[in-house]
Amino acid sequence: LNTTAGAVVDKSPPKQLVSPILETLIALVGTNHSSILTGITLQDIGFRDSLSTYRSKWGVPSGGDWAMHRSAALFIENSTNIQIQNCHFRRLDGNALLLAGYTRYVQIQKSVFEYIGQNAAGAWGNTTAWDGTAGMQPQYTTVKKCVFHDVGLFQKQSSAWFQAKSA
Repeated sequence: LNTTAGAVVDKSPPKQLVSPILETLIALVGTNHSSILTGITLQDIGFRDSLSTYRSKWGVPSGGDWAMHRSAALFIENSTNIQIQNCHFRRLDGNALLLAGYTRYVQIQKSVFEYIGQNAAGAWGNTTAWDGTAGMQPQYTTVKKCVFHDVGLFQKQSSAWFQAKSA
């Protein structure tokens, strides 16, 4: 222990070393768009220390040059009426939250996203080429009263909210 100007500074090695092994901590995935998960609330949950996806397979979700990995610490697909409230997404090396394929009426509110390696939250639908008439995209998503900061620590092309092939 060292003291500087009356403050105690602990320079000893950390007592605990965390090595993430999972890129997805919770997956809410229905069997298909005909057999969906519905009416689930995730409240007051902390998400931390997910695995980075730098060397994983990435896709191009839109017509531009944007690319990302289709996973997240909280991954939701084939689900409806999902509530995410007062959750804390912190120090996640990959994407924090991803709505994929068929999702409806997902509400993300009063949650904090901080120190995220890639994208904080996003929606990425499925289409046949550019034909989205099958409805396999996230729709009716609400994000409100959330705080996003320090996003894209490891990926320079990132955002607080990403959206492609979704309504």
